[in-house]
This record gives sequence, C-alpha cells and structure tokens, in this order.
Amino acid sequence: MPLPVIPSAVLQTEFVLLALLLGVWWVLVTGKVYVVPDSGTRWNMPKAMIGLGVILLWLGFLFGVSQQVWSHEFISFPPPALRVFLTLMVVTTVIAFSPIGRKLAEGLPLIWLVGFQAFRLPTELMIYQAAEAGLAPMEMTFHGRNFDIVSAILALLLVVLLRRGVVSSKLILGWNILGMVLLLNVIVTAIMSMPHPMQVLHTNPPNVWVTYFPFILLPGVAVCSALLGHLLVFRALTTYQLTQRAKTVER
Repeated sequence: MPLPVIPSAVLQTEFVLLALLLGVWWVLVTGKVYVVPDSGTRWNMPKAMIGLGVILLWLGFLFGVSQQVWSHEFISFPPPALRVFLTLMVVTTVIAFSPIGRKLAEGLPLIWLVGFQAFRLPTELMIYQAAEAGLAPMEMTFHGRNFDIVSAILALLLVVLLRRGVVSSKLILGWNILGMVLLLNVIVTAIMSMPHPMQVLHTNPPNVWVTYFPFILLPGVAVCSALLGHLLVFRALTTYQLTQRAKTVER
C-alpha cells in the first residue's frame, strides 16, 4: 500500500536525525560501561566500535526492509512488516536481559536511564507533524489514543527530583510501569490501525507510513529504544534495592 501523501524533506530529516541520535547514545553508553577500572580511560573504544557496528547493521536492516515490496503488503495477519517489528522487539528484550543489558543497567546512573526517556517528547511532536501532513493517522498522536508524551514529561520531572535526592525507588518503579503500559498502548494502537484483515481501527489514513523509510525508524529504533530503556530501569532498580538492603544490614 503506497504512502497517502509525499512527506516533506524536513519531516524525513527529523526522523533520520532522531534515529542517529539514539544510535549515538547507545554507542556512547556502551563504551562508558565497559571501561576497565583503573585503566586511566573514560571510554572503551573497542566495545564502542562493536556497539557502532550493531547500530549500523540495525539501521541498514531497517532500510533494506523498507525497500522491499512485501514490507508494504497488508493482505495477511500479521503483515510482514509487523513480523519484523515484533521480532526486533523480542531481540531488544533479549539484549536487555543479557550480560550486556546487565552491564548497562548496573553501569549507568539511574538518572541517565530515566532522563533518556525524555526523547519521546520530540518523537511525539514529530508524529503529530506527520499526522497534520496527512501521513499518519491522528489516532497515533496525543490528540488520539497515544499518551506516550506523558512518559517523557514525567521523566523530566523525575530527573529534577533525582538530582535533589528526594525521590524513592517506588516512585521510579511506578513511573517505569506506567511508561511500559503507555508504550504498549502505542504498539497496540499502531497494530490495530494497520489495514490488515484483523484491522480494528479504521483510520484515515491507515497506518502504513511506518513501513517506509525513514519512518520505519520509528518502530524499528525509537520504540525499541524506549523498550530497552524501560527494561534497563527495571534491572537497575533491582540492583539499587539490593544495594540499599545490603547497606541496611551493615548498619
């Protein structure tokens, strides 16, 4: 199914920049958490380069998928593009619970992991731009069924509280659960508004734009990054709570 309108160069550039910035973030934090203690360096270049290679392969894979005719077909359920997106989410979950995920969760400051989710604020504004242009269904925005912007705003508020040291792990856990629920809501809304045989939300236009480059980077990079970030917060909170209990025992 073709795009309903021709997207502007500005909008396309925004989505490319978003994906690149997210990719740079993951490369930088990978290099940071793998620094060898007492090595005199603040960055592990080999690990960062491995991270860069993974990011480039991920982006290249998404670009390749977007160029295939089958990725824009919706005659079956789940449609091919959706299978790709769901597979990437499974891979993301595996990464989060792998040794790499543990290293990221334990090596990054909690305030970084929370503040990272603020990237969803500009992302939601970009989705709204796409809807205003007639490219995306309005149901995918904060004027419809997408309340993901709340996660980003609350993340910024939590960063302020974390800097002041006046926030509990329970509050962060509550925010993280809310963020996961809102993310799941976006995913379900996107699936329901795709023009496949099981379509529930008959939107105008239908949700086909995310199968085209660069908009495929929205589910393929932004959603997966948000998912990975939330899962890392869960792991980080577990480590934090165990540390606090150990301190209590020592006292």
